[in-house]
Amino acid sequence: MTSSDISDNLTNDLLATLDSTETGSTDPASSDPVPPLAVTIDQADADYAPGETVGITATDVGDGGSLTFSVAHVSAGADGVLGTADDVLTYDLTGTGTPWVVTDGGAGDLDGTVNGKIQTSWYVNSDAANQAFVLTATDQADGRVATVNFTDAPPPPPDASGAAADLTVRNATTLAGFNVGDAKFQVYQVKTDFGQSSGTGTFDAFVQVQGPNNPPTEQGYNYDRGGTYGDVLSPQYNENTSAQHNKALLLSDIPIVIVDGVAYREFLLDSNEQNGSNGEFISLDSLQIYQETSGNLGMGHVPVSENTPYTPGSGFGVTGEHLVYNLDASGDVWVALNSSLSSGSGDSDIRVLIKDSEFLQDADHQYVYVYSAFGGQAGDWQTGSGFEEWGTNPNNLVTFGISGTKYLDANGDSQTTGDAGLGGVTIFIDKDNSGDLSADDLTTTTAANGTWSFTGLDATFDGLKVYEQLPGGYVQTLGQAGYTIDGLSGEDQSGMDFANFHDFSISGTKYEDLTGDGTSADDTAWSHDPVTIFIDDDNSGDLSAGDRSTTTDASGNWSIGGLTLADVGKNIYEVVPDGSEQTGTLVQTVGNPGSGGTDSGNDFTNFLDFSISGTKYEDLTGDGTSADDTAWSHDPVTIFIDDDNSGDLSAGDRSTTTGAGGAWSIGGLTLADVGKNIYEVVPDGSQQTGILVQTVDNPGSGGTDTGNDFTNFLPPAGQGLTPGFWKNHLDILTQELGEFHSGWNSNTSFETIFEFQNLSKIPGTPSIADALGAKGGGVNHLERSSAAAYLSAAVTAVPDGPGGKPELNFSFSAATSSNPAIIAILNQIDTNDDHTLQPGEVIAAVRDVLNDTNAPTSNFGLTGQPGINDIANAFDAMNNQTHPDASVFLI
Repeated sequence: MTSSDISDNLTNDLLATLDSTETGSTDPASSDPVPPLAVTIDQADADYAPGETVGITATDVGDGGSLTFSVAHVSAGADGVLGTADDVLTYDLTGTGTPWVVTDGGAGDLDGTVNGKIQTSWYVNSDAANQAFVLTATDQADGRVATVNFTDAPPPPPDASGAAADLTVRNATTLAGFNVGDAKFQVYQVKTDFGQSSGTGTFDAFVQVQGPNNPPTEQGYNYDRGGTYGDVLSPQYNENTSAQHNKALLLSDIPIVIVDGVAYREFLLDSNEQNGSNGEFISLDSLQIYQETSGNLGMGHVPVSENTPYTPGSGFGVTGEHLVYNLDASGDVWVALNSSLSSGSGDSDIRVLIKDSEFLQDADHQYVYVYSAFGGQAGDWQTGSGFEEWGTNPNNLVTFGISGTKYLDANGDSQTTGDAGLGGVTIFIDKDNSGDLSADDLTTTTAANGTWSFTGLDATFDGLKVYEQLPGGYVQTLGQAGYTIDGLSGEDQSGMDFANFHDFSISGTKYEDLTGDGTSADDTAWSHDPVTIFIDDDNSGDLSAGDRSTTTDASGNWSIGGLTLADVGKNIYEVVPDGSEQTGTLVQTVGNPGSGGTDSGNDFTNFLDFSISGTKYEDLTGDGTSADDTAWSHDPVTIFIDDDNSGDLSAGDRSTTTGAGGAWSIGGLTLADVGKNIYEVVPDGSQQTGILVQTVDNPGSGGTDTGNDFTNFLPPAGQGLTPGFWKNHLDILTQELGEFHSGWNSNTSFETIFEFQNLSKIPGTPSIADALGAKGGGVNHLERSSAAAYLSAAVTAVPDGPGGKPELNFSFSAATSSNPAIIAILNQIDTNDDHTLQPGEVIAAVRDVLNDTNAPTSNFGLTGQPGINDIANAFDAMNNQTHPDASVFLI
């Protein structure tokens, strides 16, 4: 029988009592009791150490009788405490479960005498340290049984006072753990503390370390023994060569656990040392964790030049290497461990928690290497029988899912009620925290109804953001900031909804306002050069570099696309075409037509600038506008629009000059000009005889207001003769006066010639010659100037010169005098408006100013009218004009 074949439950076992007992039996042939069998040990209830011998004595044995002895190992049951109801007898240690028979006085009886007493012994083997046992003696003749218990005393535990963390006992303190750098070290049995039983896959080893012949120290790191990522590698230190237990480790294989709100990566250690005689104790002297870009680092490459040996404290020395944790980062420290705290191989003694924030989360650092060294503290802390094994708990890789819906926001209100889902949109988890879709991000695509989901996520996704890849031509109205994943709860998250509003467009038509009456039914599509329409993005009121714009087509239509909700309410303008003005809506506004719609009807209407034109004519006969007028052939004449309404040409007035044929035009006029006055600057020496003022009319968009004509009379250059000339040439006077009126001469009475009815108006009775020599002012001045004027007028009236022309041209113009008052008086004297003074006009003015009875005019001589001196001065201006030589009068 082997030890593994024997196992008793102590609850119903006669050996359950651990104190020394004796039991007897009754002989069926006699009523007298049989003395009880007794068994003792030489150090009853004392402790034995491995290598010692337990002395055994049995009494009340029948003379020459035989006893069967056996030793059982008392093991604590599930509660781990000896002496409770679930204790069991096992036969798993050396010397247990192997009975032996001794006969009183026989060869095995150490006292060698038949005396009803048997002495024997049991050797305490090395694996019995710190264990409890039950010795059983059974009388082969009558079945009597006696038992006694004994234990092996454990040596005092080694000194752990120098350790950075003492994890040799299980209590509240060690369960809570110790912080060593950024790592937390805890007593932790995954099969107990995780709530699992043996065989449930709670310990997945990735490296086992055990040197040959159980050296006192062991070290090693995990490597790709199975060749998953390249060459099948070989151990460099004391690593096991099993591909199942020595392998590359992915960051995603390491569970994240939350302790006091902090996310940690969980590493489990099974130190797996022998129990008893302090063999269960071991020191952890080095622990270094690296992230690498390759899962095939280490020794055993082909060729060997590709080997990447590990150097404790320095790693593999390859590009991209990241040291996550080093136990000795702040100095040489160690951790005290106790293998007996766990239930054996495949369970953990401790766990080491490394803050997840210390790990790089990018795709270039997905491989994790764990190097550890044990036994460096020597003595009871050195390594012994078993391998040291690092692993993870795959059951801690809790997964969850996230989901939501992608909507088309029909009106851009950021609400989804009534909105339809939008398919074909990329949703991604931003693993690299870039804010944009990158190669390593997790992606999915929304279904036709807009729904999406990710499943199988774990705590490594905690704090990551979920975004949508915004489709071209859309703007987000819901979910702009993305959603944060709560990976610590391990629960599904829903309602991560996104909504988009599709870009829209604006459109309109450019019209020409034919009549200038604003937008109306008679407007027509713009048929001129393209017009620029723009959105005033910078709110400047003018087209700027950043403004979006377009131009009208041949039919005046235009549109601008790619608009978003941010554009709603912005102003739309046209760049007013040169030579036109807006008459309709001056500013349009971007409205919201709905997702993907068009805000239409943004129309603009313009009236094209027009022009005015006319012709400058010469009135040959001075009779006003008539058929005998001819185009102006003299110096150019200025025509102007009286913009400031001053009546005269001013600096701001628009003007032009007549061309060779008298034609003129002014363009660039707008509706604001309609009704303004048009004047000519009257040419020197001429007089307007036609329409004095024209008016700007509306000829229609782009038209011309024609027929704005002006007519002027140009009298010939005037000639006059002064009173002195006539007085000094009485012969010429007599000749010319006689030709005008037969019988008159220099002695003819002034009053007769001037036809006075009231002879008292002129002092005395002067002849015409006397009047020419009158001295002084007043009436005498009038006599003198008017006598000369009459004679010049008479000469002009009688065509008796060469060719039948008068020798004298007694006419006037603006050039006759620089005094406008003189010209105004002459125009009044010139009653027939021919710019030439006739004898009768001179007579009428003199009689009028002197208030002669029945004077032919009434323009002078009354209060407020020009008086004697004014009339005399006007005659002087005429008389003082250029005069011909006296020789022209000689016949």
